[in-house]
Amino acid sequence: MFKIRFTITYDGTAYFGWQKQPHQISIQETIENALSKIFNQKISICGAGRTDRGVHAKGQVAMASIPYEVTTTSLQKSLNSLLASDIRILDLEYADDDFHPRYSAKGKIYSYSICTKSLQDPFTRFTTYHHPYPLDINLIKQAIPVFIGTKDFTSFANYVGKNNTAPSSIKTIYEIDLKKTDSGFILTFHGDGFLYKMVRNIAGALISFGERRLTINELKAILQKKDNKHKLLQAPAHGLCLELVLYERSLSLI
Repeated sequence: MFKIRFTITYDGTAYFGWQKQPHQISIQETIENALSKIFNQKISICGAGRTDRGVHAKGQVAMASIPYEVTTTSLQKSLNSLLASDIRILDLEYADDDFHPRYSAKGKIYSYSICTKSLQDPFTRFTTYHHPYPLDINLIKQAIPVFIGTKDFTSFANYVGKNNTAPSSIKTIYEIDLKKTDSGFILTFHGDGFLYKMVRNIAGALISFGERRLTINELKAILQKKDNKHKLLQAPAHGLCLELVLYERSLSLI
């Protein structure tokens, strides 16, 4: 068997997330079906992260084992010819035996896009959260340092699975950048990893702070409480995009 690594971009609008699940269309299963057709046998893939329903990616990374050696350019072309136009294989190469898209990763970069205009460009409606309410962007910038560093992010995670727990709630956020756009702003998150829905929850908290619904002290108290039972705004899935999976450590990629 030969191990291949590929980088994928996709518009997640039409899919029920990355992970395959019964009776629903997913990114993972769609790519697996294309690979299985090419090699005339069942091929499974695993990804660097499980993006939710409606979440997008510009740099998702996945891995598969194929039964025989082929040229990477021909396999990339064959895959893209079988996939719908909302999924594309950007890059494909043979991987080392010890490579794993998830466990070899040193960090990830996500972006969250927000439109604050009263009218949203219809061409961005599936990739940008429309929030046409007064927001103080300079105030949001003041709240960003609350989340920087190595912390227990239990309060900003949703857990699924046995006992509603995750392996570790301690994560490091290196940077959160805010950049203004013509229609609003984009938040970019660079961390060593993120808990389930953590980016969306932090984005929602920053939006609430920008609306003056929270104070700095309240935000810090929520983080320190390590309890996700609060009712903070969770930013919708379609504004989120997995920009990049990092396999080398860097503290300044935003």
